[in-house]
Amino acid sequence: MPNATYARSQGRNRFGRGYRGRFVTKNYLKAVIGVPEAKWIDTTRAPAPVGPALGTGPGYQLLNAVPQGTGQNERIGNEISNKSLHIRLDIARAAVDSLLRIIVFWNIDGAYTPSSILENQASYQSPLNKDLGKTFWVRFDRTYTIAAGQTQLQVDEIWRRFKCKTEYLENGTISHNGLYIAFISNQATAANQPILSYTARLNYMDV
Repeated sequence: MPNATYARSQGRNRFGRGYRGRFVTKNYLKAVIGVPEAKWIDTTRAPAPVGPALGTGPGYQLLNAVPQGTGQNERIGNEISNKSLHIRLDIARAAVDSLLRIIVFWNIDGAYTPSSILENQASYQSPLNKDLGKTFWVRFDRTYTIAAGQTQLQVDEIWRRFKCKTEYLENGTISHNGLYIAFISNQATAANQPILSYTARLNYMDV
């Protein structure tokens, strides 16, 4: 039967054997289960200096902190399906030549703080923490050079597509697949630190 799904109904047939079967249309299933809704949420960072350590500030931000509710930027249940991410970066000039490293990654099980993505949380040159390779999944990792006296903003965009779900606990915290952006520079003196701002839009399905 077109557009139909075979389902078993509870109870025995008139001969007392097995279960009675019937066809259920897809429209009926949609009416009962509901249809996933396409939604989005924006996360922003106002222009601010970036320091030399991930753990201070802190040097990271959660990008899929979706509150529970029925609105366009909320979720009805305790799960969303992540579809795509678009980040627009603006990097302002620094007083001296500076380096700025930006990492976008998934914190899969949430057992470790996001700053643990690097072996040395106080060095922009640090390798990724391979001991936690099953905890973090890196989707972007780039170091930008900012020249002293640079008169224009340095602009970049990050596009990524996803096929994974995020699960939330009843208190709103993420139990599986938190999406983060981390940033760290090579400048310890605040006056010399590069200035970073961004807007990140996550597109997701409310399932």
